[in-house]
Amino acid sequence: MNIVHVAYTPVAGSPWRIVSALNEYTQHSARLIVFDPDAYGSRHFPGDLSWKSNQEECIEQLRKADIIHLHQQVSLSLFGKHVVDLCRKKLKIRQYHSEPFFFSPDKSYTDTKIVYGDMPTLVIAQYHERYYPEARIVPNLLPLNTPLFEESPLPVDEAPLILCTPSLSNSAFSARWATKGMPEIQLMLEAFCKKNHAIYKILTELPFQQAMESKKKATIFIDDLVTGSYHLSGLEALVIGRPTLTYLDSRTEMILKEITGADDLPFLNVHLADTPARLAELIFDRNGLFQLATRSAQWMRTYYNAKDLVCHYTTAYEDLAKDPEHFSSLRNKLEATSFQIIASEDARWRENLKRIPSTIQDDQNIIKKFNSQCSVPAFFSARLPEEVLSEIISLTCQYSSILEVGFVESLAPFVRKKSHSVSGYYFFSPSICMEEGRSILTLPFPDQAFDVVIVSHTLEFLEEKDLVSMLSELHRVARKALFFVIPPVSENSLPGYRKIRQNRVWWETKCFESGMRKHSNYYEILSLEQLNNDVNWILLPMEPIPEAVNHEYSLAKLQKEILLHMDMLRSSGRRADAHCVRYQKAAALIREGDVVLDLACGYGYGSKILFENSLAKSVLGIDNSAGSIEYALRNYGSEELKFQQGDAQDLVNLPDNSIDFVTGFETIEHLPDPDKYLDEIKRVLTPGGRVILSAPNMWVNEDGKDPNPNHLHVYSWEKLKNQLKSHGFLLEKSFNQVAGGALKCPSGIPAWTEIGIEKEEPEESEWVIVTAMKDPLLGRGVPYQEYRWKLPEDDAFHVVAFDRDYLNPYLAKAMVTIGLRISDPKTLQHIQKTVFETYPEDSVDYGAALCGLIYSEMNLKNHLISPEKLFDAVNVLAEKVHDNPHFLRWQVSCLYAAGVLAQQQADCEKAIHFFDECLKHDVTCYSPLLGTKIMDAAFQLANWFYQNGDSDKACTVLRDSLARGEKITKADWLNVRGDKNFPLPFGYAEMSQLLDKMSRAANLLHLLQRTHVPFGKLSSEAHKGYFENLLYCRDHVIQQFLNAMRQFENLLYCRDHVIQQFQNAMRQMDEVRETECKYYKTFLRGVWDELSSPLAQGMNVVQSLENSRSFRFIKMLRLIVHPENMGTRSRIISLLKIFKRKILKRPVAADYSLLAPVQENLRKMQSIIVRQESRCNQEKKFREDSLSSVPCETKEQKCMKLIWKCRDDILSNTFDVVLQADNFLVGGLENVVIDIAKIFQNHHIPVIIMVMDRIGKAAEVADRLGIPVWYQPYKESEYKSLLKRWRVKVVFSHYSIYGNDICSRLNIPYVQVFHNTYIFNEWFYNFFIKATGNVNGIIAVSDFVAEYSKKFFHLRNCNTVVIPNGTEIERFKRLKRHEVRLRIRSQYHIEERDKVFLVVGSFYQQKNYFTLLEAFALAVKEEPSAKLLIIGAIGEEELFNCFMEKVKAYHLEEKIIYVGHVLSPEEFYCAGDIFLQASLWEGCSLALQEALLMRLPIITSNVGIAAAIHNIPGIKVIPLAFGVMDVEGFNFERLYYDYPEVDRAFAEAMIDFIRHPVVLELPEEIDSLLAREHAYLPYIDIFHYLTEKKTLSGVKLSNMTWNKLLQ
Repeated sequence: MNIVHVAYTPVAGSPWRIVSALNEYTQHSARLIVFDPDAYGSRHFPGDLSWKSNQEECIEQLRKADIIHLHQQVSLSLFGKHVVDLCRKKLKIRQYHSEPFFFSPDKSYTDTKIVYGDMPTLVIAQYHERYYPEARIVPNLLPLNTPLFEESPLPVDEAPLILCTPSLSNSAFSARWATKGMPEIQLMLEAFCKKNHAIYKILTELPFQQAMESKKKATIFIDDLVTGSYHLSGLEALVIGRPTLTYLDSRTEMILKEITGADDLPFLNVHLADTPARLAELIFDRNGLFQLATRSAQWMRTYYNAKDLVCHYTTAYEDLAKDPEHFSSLRNKLEATSFQIIASEDARWRENLKRIPSTIQDDQNIIKKFNSQCSVPAFFSARLPEEVLSEIISLTCQYSSILEVGFVESLAPFVRKKSHSVSGYYFFSPSICMEEGRSILTLPFPDQAFDVVIVSHTLEFLEEKDLVSMLSELHRVARKALFFVIPPVSENSLPGYRKIRQNRVWWETKCFESGMRKHSNYYEILSLEQLNNDVNWILLPMEPIPEAVNHEYSLAKLQKEILLHMDMLRSSGRRADAHCVRYQKAAALIREGDVVLDLACGYGYGSKILFENSLAKSVLGIDNSAGSIEYALRNYGSEELKFQQGDAQDLVNLPDNSIDFVTGFETIEHLPDPDKYLDEIKRVLTPGGRVILSAPNMWVNEDGKDPNPNHLHVYSWEKLKNQLKSHGFLLEKSFNQVAGGALKCPSGIPAWTEIGIEKEEPEESEWVIVTAMKDPLLGRGVPYQEYRWKLPEDDAFHVVAFDRDYLNPYLAKAMVTIGLRISDPKTLQHIQKTVFETYPEDSVDYGAALCGLIYSEMNLKNHLISPEKLFDAVNVLAEKVHDNPHFLRWQVSCLYAAGVLAQQQADCEKAIHFFDECLKHDVTCYSPLLGTKIMDAAFQLANWFYQNGDSDKACTVLRDSLARGEKITKADWLNVRGDKNFPLPFGYAEMSQLLDKMSRAANLLHLLQRTHVPFGKLSSEAHKGYFENLLYCRDHVIQQFLNAMRQFENLLYCRDHVIQQFQNAMRQMDEVRETECKYYKTFLRGVWDELSSPLAQGMNVVQSLENSRSFRFIKMLRLIVHPENMGTRSRIISLLKIFKRKILKRPVAADYSLLAPVQENLRKMQSIIVRQESRCNQEKKFREDSLSSVPCETKEQKCMKLIWKCRDDILSNTFDVVLQADNFLVGGLENVVIDIAKIFQNHHIPVIIMVMDRIGKAAEVADRLGIPVWYQPYKESEYKSLLKRWRVKVVFSHYSIYGNDICSRLNIPYVQVFHNTYIFNEWFYNFFIKATGNVNGIIAVSDFVAEYSKKFFHLRNCNTVVIPNGTEIERFKRLKRHEVRLRIRSQYHIEERDKVFLVVGSFYQQKNYFTLLEAFALAVKEEPSAKLLIIGAIGEEELFNCFMEKVKAYHLEEKIIYVGHVLSPEEFYCAGDIFLQASLWEGCSLALQEALLMRLPIITSNVGIAAAIHNIPGIKVIPLAFGVMDVEGFNFERLYYDYPEVDRAFAEAMIDFIRHPVVLELPEEIDSLLAREHAYLPYIDIFHYLTEKKTLSGVKLSNMTWNKLLQ
């Protein structure tokens, strides 16, 4: 056959090698046509025909061809239409040498089109094969008989040369440089060669022949240490006999062995992290190196000879000619599809981080491992893993038939594996429909054909007009459930294809309109965080509403009654979520077999959630509305879920003690008689039954009344709690709930928070929820029915025969059973004490209470009953003889518990006595399960004997205990399993625990019988059984990991300090004269010594973790602490990002909950690195003997020279006031400090400005004004000395973190001045909060700042004074406003009829420019005369660029005028009509004050001084959806989310001000009060007051501040 190979580029010579082998070793004739042979620049490869230079010969060869072999994504259309026509009927085959995203990193091709191609496909036997599930695997070929590939001896007498020839960094797909790990490899080689006196070279852009000659000069070759595969370059190195290092994952190894038929491989399989150690072994073992070189060349000639391997190609050609239609077959769909999906994600990840995961298959295994341990996975990262989704579906819907709708079939294998009941699985692909010309809006299935319908990666690509039809079709074919998977709005996949970009609420609403409602497990699957976060994937579990019911109760009909009733499973938003989440949380408290009552059930959605998300026996919903009950019955009613009309205050149809669990949500405030309501609940509840109630928390207006006319009572936390107590309920738990967006907590974040039952003032919330229990002591004499377990009808059964053996059987569960008993420890102890004091001593109830009291004493240690009294009671109980089996149970349990308590009390004699007495009882009379206490008591005794030197006696006790254990296990198992047909769920588990304790005893006995066992060894190994040891090992590994993270944190703190010193010293070496470098070189050596110790310690920690093999990605931490990484800030940051991705974006199983602190530690590490980067240039210390020789070129040096010049004068003076600042550069804070200093000087009070950290131009300004400035990097001793020398009376600290403790010790008042609502990371917060301790008072620039500071820094008992900033008003008074207005408007082409919104503020995230843009875009549609004039510097360039791009996208270039930074912006206030500000936080905005001076109408966010001016006509204050006051912890990211409701509010205010112009009228006094000369006078009052009183408590200021005047 004639085979013509066609390629666009030489493809690194691969096609030519195939052609050469075909011509030399087969009967076939082969030619190669390359469209662009020069595509690689200077890198030339052997070739045949060039299309550019020899088109006629190329066409002739194509005419003769039997098969056309295409390489990569080359298309024949590239050569012209005549070539396409010529080859139309010829057989074609395509071969891929790269992964799919090599051809389409921007996703211009769909993955499906490439991976499932349109012709027979081949793929090379490297890691790329996993992306092409239908392709045949073929090898890359090498012509081993050519001179270039002759084996070459290793160089002997030269320094070791390590060579690497990667993909070009400037090639067609430049990301290959990073995806093959070259940045990391280069970094590693630099460090290794420097340490081991080796040489490395990275060769790029060399012709092929020169590259091969260079390889022959190398000692070792490195191929690819990251991706898990080898490459052609590595094979070439092996052929010539060069030991080659590469990293092969298990799949690549398997494929290469299958292709070659070899049992082993010649590559040295090593990952990047382990490469330095492997390289060192090779370099220092020359004999081994030569052996490896010889073996490499021999292996290649034996197993990788082109003569033998070319058969893979000839077989493919023959099969293609024989049956082209059936050439392709699916090799492994599950794996290939999974890899394809992962690859798509990794392509984007590589583009962002320039890294690739070490092995995709290993990553998948980790996901599987973690998911298999999750009960119901609710974890969503930036990608929604198919297995996570399938597990959610299988655990919530065990149905028989499933339809998946999507462009890629991805869930089938996972769902089949998870859900064994799946009998039918059908995949419907819209892409196939489109190719066949059919509509995707009509599904070819009958009504209700599938139990479950899953729709992923589909709906967002439809037009909105088609979405309704598609949803209706999906509703039609679904019988029980639908799951919709929507990518996040921010997802950039397939740009231009996605039609719909909406949030969760929008999608929910569309589903409701199509006849669906939320699935009853909706809130079990999705957490509150996921419900309110559209950044990640949106998962919508829905269920179809029957057509008849949906027609009768349409969504429109429900909307009319929304104020009274609403089915919250058919409603969207925060309020609906809040109601449903409440029921979901209640369902978690329901015990198995409970009979549940839902009072005021409304439309029954809550009752449905309770039943479907618990193991309740039945649920009854009661409501006084007949219409609601009818709706509930039609929509949700069943045999176990019933509804009836009734009055919650008069439950006439329910007998006493008939209900186990009651819910009453948002009901008590509506009832005329809440006390009667609580009495009825108490009556119907069984003793020990639970109730959960909710009420609005202080929903009141200014009159103290609830504005809702249907609310008859106002409830608070205390009122609800006290009312329950007054009716005899035992309080167990309490919760706060916030939804946000209403009267109470309008900007609140949706949250559900548990609070302590004893807490007096819980956090602000919209609802309070309390769970309580009916006192189980009321159960004595009340008929008892066992509902949890099926009991055998046999008198010999004792284990849970509570009704027979207890005086009050309700106590068994309420006081004893784990998971059912009272959850509040103190309430439980109170019940136990009451039973202990009131029940007969020979009763089972008494024994249970006594045992519980002993354990309560161990845990609480509150001595409610003294240990001595408890010991005496146990002795009395042990002496009694009783035929009640449960009495024996409590005798044994009390004796063991008393022994443990005696051990805690260090009373060994009593402990031995109790353990010994415990061993005398025959537990088989009760149950073999009680044998665990016997084994525990014997083990404690044996341990005590051994520790006191009597090993023989210890062995005797252990042997006896093992004999008893065997005897116990042979007893009747009736009291282990219960009924054979309905076995007890805990019986076999507790028996396995008994056997585990026996294994522990055997282990200790084994160790004691050895001749010598170190005590430490005995302690660490002997105290655990088999399963206990497994748990211990797991916890030990996790603890190791946490300890390592803490050590890394300390290490990075240390690096931060040392690297800063190192860089300071380096800068100073550049600045001082050459003669003085000796001093600094000595200093640098000291720095390096200081750095070496913690780094070595960190490396040891990593090594220990690697040896434990606890986590695969621990290796990555090596690079973070590697000594040669010092100073490479961006490298460390990128490594941390990768590490965070691998740990934090995994589903973590419940058993691994101890890993939670890892996230916090990683955040700390990240903040340390970022802080280090920003602070490395902060502190420059000047030595007195070298300062004069430093050329004063920088502003900082000029300032230092000024300060140094008057140093002696300053030291000889005294100063009453110190104005202290860490930084004194240029800005608002610096101006305020200078103005305050001038006020003090005007009142003849000596003042000095002290700078602790950075100093700049502000010092020059102060010097010109005659204000002394002192620069002193903070040292405690020097700071203290200066305060004493100057005889300081008061220190005013402006955003400084130093000195408050010194001032406290010297009795000098220290006042902290807050200028803003500071946004901290946790590290700086920990420092700054110290600066707010021991202060004598706080000064804030606005009430808003004062309130925020109190909340954020917990300053509840600190005296706070508000002193707003002042303004320079003279420059505004001088303005000729009309003239200036005309000039400015003319300059910027603004017509007089235009309405100009003025914005003054630099481009920082704080200023919230995107909200302004979105609001303006909405407003200008309604009012085309609007224009936006922006004055401000570009603080964050990326933010500014993004803003301007959006301006272009909205076509607002003519409407938005950006002026830039202006030194004197007062003239622009004349040109503006309305002042606009939407800041996320402000202290006391200077721009806003200037707008007040100019009497401009104002629209502003509710921050800073907005609270003082919100009632003034002409000023509109817009509340933010989420402000700094709403931040919990350090979660400031939510400040920057998009809040469309805020955009609309600003837009409506702008439109209103244009349509209804207003005039801002203020009293004349405001101008003088805003003046700086007046604004800062309170500082004088405070100074005099502090010098006398030492506190701000009771201070009275002599002047009225302007914000109080406005109020």
